[in-house]
Formats: sequence, structure tokens, C-alpha cells
Amino acid sequence: MKIIILSSILLLSFFPSFADTEYYRSDWVGVSLQPIDRYRMDEFEYVLVVKRDGTKETRTLLHSKKEWKRWEILFDEHGRKTEEFDYEDKKLVAHSLFDNKGRMKFEYIHEKGVLTQKKTYSYSARGIDFVDTVDAKDERLYTDEYELSPAGRLRSMRRIFPDNSVVVIHFTYGEGMLVGEWEYRDGRIVETTNNENGQPLHREEWNKDELLDVQDYTYDTQSGKLVKETVKNPSAKTKTDRTYDEDGNIVAETTTGASGEEVVVTYTYEGDRKKTMRKKSEIGVEEWRYFYKGDGGLEHEDYYRRGLLEMRTTYTNADSWHEEIFRDEEVVIRVYYQKQKKVKEEFIQDGRMIRTKEY
Repeated sequence: MKIIILSSILLLSFFPSFADTEYYRSDWVGVSLQPIDRYRMDEFEYVLVVKRDGTKETRTLLHSKKEWKRWEILFDEHGRKTEEFDYEDKKLVAHSLFDNKGRMKFEYIHEKGVLTQKKTYSYSARGIDFVDTVDAKDERLYTDEYELSPAGRLRSMRRIFPDNSVVVIHFTYGEGMLVGEWEYRDGRIVETTNNENGQPLHREEWNKDELLDVQDYTYDTQSGKLVKETVKNPSAKTKTDRTYDEDGNIVAETTTGASGEEVVVTYTYEGDRKKTMRKKSEIGVEEWRYFYKGDGGLEHEDYYRRGLLEMRTTYTNADSWHEEIFRDEEVVIRVYYQKQKKVKEEFIQDGRMIRTKEY
């Protein structure tokens, strides 16, 4: 899906002209729907700002007046695209290089600003032929082979992994739009029905004749963002409903078991940081509260049950931390971990350490 949306965005790019800055009413993808005057920017949820400076074009997608996505595109003296830098939330997510025919030749994928994948594109006379993907250390991850129709439309894709396992995806179109996908992996089949934007609406996973999983999705009609997801497991007779905020964070999750009992989990956020998680089930109410350092890293988290603090976890780094167990608001045990392994326990009584145990 990401490849399809990214390709659509790339096709929307056009050669630079003598214009300076232009403004458009847009959508969540970044399509220039309608030219507008600058003073009308406050009227629309999504606004695309296009700036051109010689052989460089910058397309900035604003969501509620804030930068959400940005594409920086470089052209040669003949107006051919040579490079593109894609940003989300002001962080680099992709850097692409193009050949002299304007086709993507190399693509570098980033997550949280860090290079994670490198892709090399190869073409035949009809169009894209295959794409090799390696990690940041040039270790092969997979190769995608593409089958195109005579008109150049994608019919299917085969993803081949280093162990020679294969994933096959077939694509179905209606009125020029992608309406469905059929995926085969390790004996399992996933069938997906898409909406007019190419987003999944309904998905089923089968293992031979057994229906394993059913997923339904609901999107905001204006922004196109996911607002609700329902997952059903027919064999276990369970159902999970998830709702999302406009930033894509889960704000509520309700799981109904075969007995009809519900487990409800709710989340709160501050920016992109999760602040609390609250769980209500048959054992009562549990709550996790999260506290962060100045650099954004997690400092510690507190666990409450029935309103009482029971455990605090303090992080030194990603794989080292210590836990404090509370009874009647007093620390009674400290457990230390290094490199994700327990190394020491301290037992405390009346504020004094009475015994230790090392591992």
C-alpha cells in the first residue's frame, strides 16, 4: 500500500516553471485539488504549498496549519527529475534517485531519521521488472518481482526471501482503480477489498478451509485517516474494536471474549508520547503512567492496580532497567536488569535492605 501511495505522489510531480509559490486545497495524500489564494489557507484542513527555486521544487502539505509531509524534488537542466527527499513530521522517510528517463533507480528508506532499507529498481521495456531490497548493512532482505499487463498495469508481485520462501500478491482493478488484493504466504491466503483510495476495507485470512481472521476498517471521509478497526477471530469467538485519533494513535481498544466479557483499554497521549494506559477487566482497574526525559526517551513508568502504586520501572537505556515493587506505598523489592537479563534482587524492610540475591 505504501508503494502504491508513494508512486501516486511521484506521478503528481511536475517540472519547475517560473512561478514562485502556489497554494492548493489538498487531501491527506497531497494531491493539488484546487488552486487557492494564500489568505484562504485557514479555510481548509489540508493545504499544499508549492515553492520553486530554479531546479528545486518543495511541496509542503499542511494539516491544520502545521507541516505534516514535505517533498523536496531536484531537476536537471532539461526538467527531468533527478532526486527526491520525502519527509513526514519533519523527519526524512525516503530519499530517491532517478534515471535519465525519470524512473526511480535507487530508494533509501528511513525510520525515525535512521536508514533501514536500500532498494534498487530494474526495468524492462514494459515497465518495472524487479526490485532488490537490502538492509543498512547491505544484507539482502527480499526481492520483489513484478508482472505487468500489456498496458503496464501491475497484475501481481512475488516477494522472494533469502531462504527461498515466497509471498505472492495478485491485484484486482475496477474502473481503473485498485479494488482488491489476494496474497499467498506459507499455505495461508489473505484476501483484501479496498476502497476508492486503495485503502483496505475488509480483509480475511484463511488457512486452507479455515477462516482465521476477519478485519474491517473505517476511515474519516474528509482526511482519509483510519478511525476504527474491528478484528474478529471466528475459531476463538473473540472480537476486538480499536479506535484511533487523527495522529494514528490507538485511543481505545475493547476486546470481547467468547463468554461475552469485555476488556477495555484506553490510552492518552501528549504529542507523540503515550502518557497513560488504563485497563478495565474482571480483575479490576489497572493503569500505567509514563514519564519521559528531556530528549524524549522513556525515564520510568508506574503501574497502579485499584488506585495503588504497585511497581515502578526506571530505565537506564533500552536494555537495562530496574523495577521497584511496592506494598502499602513502600518499596519492598528492587530487581535489576542488564542487557535484558536479571542480574540482582534487593529485599527491603522498613526502608533498609535486608538481603540481596545475584544472578
